[in-house]
Amino acid sequence: MAEDNGMKTLQRGDVINGRYEIVRALGDGMLGATFLAKHMASDKQVAMKFLHARLVRNPKDRERLEMAFRAAKGLKHDGIIRYGELGNYESTVFFTQEYYKAQSLRQLMDEYLAAGKSFSLTEACQLTIKILEAVQFLHDSEQIHGNLKPENILVHSKPVGPAGQVVRTIKITDVGLGSIVNPSIFAEGYISREEARYLAPELAGFATDGTSGSDLYSVGVIMYELLVGQPPRGTYLAPTQLRDDLPEHIDDVVEVAMAADPQDRYPTPKDMTNDLQQSFQGLIVSGKPRTSLKNIMLGLGAAMAVVTFAGMYASSITPEEQKKSAIELAIEADDRARAQVGARTTMPSEEELKAMVNDNKDMLYVPPGPYLKGRLRQEPMSTQVMKPVRKDGEPVLDENGKPVMKPAGKKKVASPAEPVHKVVDVPGFLIDRYEFPNRVKNPDGSPVMPVGKTTWEEAAAACDSVGKRLCTEEEWEKACKGPENTVYSYADVYDEEMCGKGVEEVHHIDQKNDACMSGYGVADMSGNLREWTSSQPGASVDRRVVKGGLRSNNLRGSRCAYSIDERQNFSDSTLGFRCCLTAPDQPAANPEPAAE
Repeated sequence: MAEDNGMKTLQRGDVINGRYEIVRALGDGMLGATFLAKHMASDKQVAMKFLHARLVRNPKDRERLEMAFRAAKGLKHDGIIRYGELGNYESTVFFTQEYYKAQSLRQLMDEYLAAGKSFSLTEACQLTIKILEAVQFLHDSEQIHGNLKPENILVHSKPVGPAGQVVRTIKITDVGLGSIVNPSIFAEGYISREEARYLAPELAGFATDGTSGSDLYSVGVIMYELLVGQPPRGTYLAPTQLRDDLPEHIDDVVEVAMAADPQDRYPTPKDMTNDLQQSFQGLIVSGKPRTSLKNIMLGLGAAMAVVTFAGMYASSITPEEQKKSAIELAIEADDRARAQVGARTTMPSEEELKAMVNDNKDMLYVPPGPYLKGRLRQEPMSTQVMKPVRKDGEPVLDENGKPVMKPAGKKKVASPAEPVHKVVDVPGFLIDRYEFPNRVKNPDGSPVMPVGKTTWEEAAAACDSVGKRLCTEEEWEKACKGPENTVYSYADVYDEEMCGKGVEEVHHIDQKNDACMSGYGVADMSGNLREWTSSQPGASVDRRVVKGGLRSNNLRGSRCAYSIDERQNFSDSTLGFRCCLTAPDQPAANPEPAAE
């Protein structure tokens, strides 16, 4: 054992608490020393980890360990090492865990490096997807690893078939234990270690708890290293710049996973898994040598996010259409989809509409029927941002009196993780014209600010108190896109003058008048606060979808399709809400026309 534990070094044959017999040492890490041991009663082999004394010297640290261990012990998944018991030996805290006869991913990487080999795209994707499947289970179980790195991933390799192909399975270790380490000790342990590069930027201070996004960042770094043989450093080169046998799409997968802003990363491990499976499905299944990877992928019809929009429609493009730009083709495809859903929507008569809103004059009616949920094809991954040229603090004007503009760098608009739109039917509903409290003047005539800094529970209770409910994600997005299914509530092209700078520049309710308004007349859905909805993201029962707004990038966040999720008990100054009601006596939507 290390001197930090204040006990003799354990040797083969040593008996621990009359129950375990030490077989051999397995290694030493930041948490402590690990040994292979035999459970004497059952003859079963287990791994025993003896923690460094400084990690649990403080009673609060020991309490944190016990809580983390209890929470992680019940986890059962093929990709996660299971815990046994937590105990003490000669004043040293130890725990037992499943023994998995394997090597660490770090050891496997080192083997390849020493042999001058590179992981094939298939191998890298297989390993990454298996890691993601285990991480998705953790997140579904409300667990964050917080310290994913090659050393914490065990890999079992089994040759199969006459061709010598290898099937690999993985198990993740140290689940839940990242949170037991005091931040100052955590930082100290990383000072001379290489593993820090696997930590997401938001964890740089070592004092912030990990999140789903920080785990995904770590997976992105691991995948990058599998592909190019070393982890990224600083302003890293894209994988395709270091290997000429990789598809361009792999750059986008890595870029999204390793985005500096957690909100720009994949929403869940499943989203990253889906992206990889769609792109490399044929290669992973066959495992055969490839001649032209990009041609194979195109032949399989893989959805490569970086392929131009023209490529998406290559099978049906006429010679005349080939002369059009990719964005023109994308807009035409969007317009066709818009026309199809528009033909299936019927607005009530003026008399019917008045009757519907008679008891709720502060609300607007959205008819039943379909809309295009999600990213439109014309929404780019990024765009060039322009800013005025200034001299002595004043904008320089051209001969027509308009500001002279210059490039100010690129900003993300959409993410490859956002699926292209699909047709979704929504029952008719009523929605507040404005954000809560849904009025423009106070009794004294002063303007009203939207209510912010609310948790989901507070928002739901406020709507309930006025006989309403929070809108669903689909209701919110349909009301924002309007009958024309636009990118922003007001148009397809971003215009800061229409709704302002979003959560950085919250304004009075109705301050923008008719400018920041959707086609259904709903105000401030592409401006002002972010808004809670009643919808849950997947299986996460304690989180809710939030629509509209994104700090520091309103160009992206004020799109009607943009969404993120927050914990129900979270609140900040950017979070508000508006209310909805199911419409009475809804007119039926037009049936979908039969295919010709």
